[in-house]
Amino acid sequence: MSTAAEVAPGSPPLPLRLRELEPQTDLGLILDSWCGTCRPPRTDAPKGVQPFTSMSRQEWEEHRELIGSLLGRCGALVACHPEHPEQIFGWSCAEVQPTGRGRRIQVLHMAYTRATWRRCGVAGRLLAAQLPAFRAKPLYLTHEPKIRRHHPRAWGVLAGHWLLIWNPYLIVYPTVE
Repeated sequence: MSTAAEVAPGSPPLPLRLRELEPQTDLGLILDSWCGTCRPPRTDAPKGVQPFTSMSRQEWEEHRELIGSLLGRCGALVACHPEHPEQIFGWSCAEVQPTGRGRRIQVLHMAYTRATWRRCGVAGRLLAAQLPAFRAKPLYLTHEPKIRRHHPRAWGVLAGHWLLIWNPYLIVYPTVE
C-alpha cells in the first residue's frame, strides 16, 4: 500500500478510488471526524493538553442529527485505496444548491482527510468530483474550517485565492428555486 511519504511533489498522484458512502462501514469515521472537527476550543487548556473540549451528549446528539440530515440530502463521497476499499483516505459532503435567482451555488458542508494523507491531493479530487466548477466559482462553506480560527493569515490567502464564503445558514436553510 502507498503511504503519504511515497507521494512527493512532482510524483504521480496518489492512486485512489472514489465511491459513495457505505453507511455500515463508513458512518462511524464520518461522524467521529466531523464532530471532532467541530468541537469548540478550550481557552483554559494547559500547555501540552488537547485544546478542545468534548461535546456534551446533547450537543453530540443534535450535531449527529444535523449531519444525518445533510448526509441524507447530499450523501458523501469517500476516497479509498483502489484495492482495499476499507482503507479510507478521506471523505467529503458537498452539493450544488439552486439560489432562487436562476443560479446554482457550490456548497461544501465538510471535507476530511486523514492526517497521513493530507497534502496528497485527496480533498481536491473529492471536491472536483462532487462540485463541477470547484475551482472556477465561489465555494460556500457551512462549517467553519479550523484553518480560519487557528491560522488566520493562511485562511486569508485561501479565501482570496479560492473565493471561499463561510455561510452556516445553508445547512438548515438551503436555497430554493
